Amino acid sequence: MVRTIRFHELGGPEVLRFEDLPVRPPGPGEVRIRVDAIGLNRSEVNFRRGHYLEQPVLPAGLGTEAAGVVLEVGPDVTRWSPGDEVSVVPAFSQNDYPVYAEQAVVPAAALVARPPGMDAVTGAAIWMPYVTVYGMVAEVVRVRPGDHVVITAASNSIGMAALQVVRQLGAVPIATTAQSAQRDALLAAGAADVLVTAELTAPGALAGAIRTATGGRGAELVLDAVGGPLVEELVRACAPGATVIVHGGLSGEPTPLPGGRYAPVWLRRYTVFEVTGDPAALRRAEHFVRAGLATGAFAPIIDRVFDSTMSPRHTATSTPPTAPPANPYSASTRPDLGGRCVRQRRPPVTELHRRQVCSAENLPVVQLGNNKPANHAQNLPTVQLGNNRPANHAQNLPTVQLGNNRSRQVGTKRTIWWSCWGR
Repeated sequence: MVRTIRFHELGGPEVLRFEDLPVRPPGPGEVRIRVDAIGLNRSEVNFRRGHYLEQPVLPAGLGTEAAGVVLEVGPDVTRWSPGDEVSVVPAFSQNDYPVYAEQAVVPAAALVARPPGMDAVTGAAIWMPYVTVYGMVAEVVRVRPGDHVVITAASNSIGMAALQVVRQLGAVPIATTAQSAQRDALLAAGAADVLVTAELTAPGALAGAIRTATGGRGAELVLDAVGGPLVEELVRACAPGATVIVHGGLSGEPTPLPGGRYAPVWLRRYTVFEVTGDPAALRRAEHFVRAGLATGAFAPIIDRVFDSTMSPRHTATSTPPTAPPANPYSASTRPDLGGRCVRQRRPPVTELHRRQVCSAENLPVVQLGNNKPANHAQNLPTVQLGNNRPANHAQNLPTVQLGNNRSRQVGTKRTIWWSCWGR
């Protein structure tokens, strides 16, 4: 029997329960792992509330990201062996393989090996943001040196990763953020320019600021985590032949099809499952991320740790650190396991996705990084404005073509929660 977090009804964190459940042996294509750390995502909050892309099958578990050690492999699994240190990437339904537990059975195809020297905290924090960005800049389109890339909500986990990836590829990252207090930190993290959306509320102001930052020519690529009506301004700020990828829905508003006159661009939705669900693409993403880590170009940013002794009134902040850590593998420390959760023989029910949620629900928060996960894009149609086709247009999504635009092929930390299971 292993301790597992489940919920039997939709709602806030108060519906979560600790239950002792048996763990089945892994079947074909599966492995059983010991869970040392798990990643927290906004998608899991929405899943528990019934607002996600799929509905939970009650009673349901949670989680698609974790780091730990392989305990047992299924009969046909050859890549992994007991004792391997691995990370789990989002590549499956939470209804099928939840990871909020002491042990979990997961698909072998959803595992990546942790680089030597990387601890479980970093291992649970790194893959989703960097793989998400990789998919957008290397699989959907390809970024070119000198391209101007607009990164909205840049202080979240994917945004901070995108700053590093875009810089590594020789492009020019332009960050947007809602708060002027984040400007200096984003510049230190690699942004060539930072636009504060709270200061650009007049109609056309954001589009004008982007055009100014790009020397008047417009952006070649937009990675948008916000969605909603602002997408129209982003489209208007683009150069001819540009691409706008909506990979999140932080605005909570519908994303309209832009109307009126603007340069021919291509607009589409994206989720990380396009990469993690394709074994070949995931293998390429793994090599891409490992290469960036090995050279030091990618430095996963773990902003802070709230240990288990913390008061419930502590909340997470959304401000990124002033600079990335020098050593990507020394960015985190293990929380004190001798604290409150050990005495209670269970971890406190903790949750994080954004500051307002943590404050409103008044929960203890464990944050390793300044993260607003946003890869649960709204159910947006793929809209093609121009004759521009993505590199892997595999999804069966509706496509609308307006104009005649040639495609340009245009690659990251995380918030995690320690599984401090006290017995």
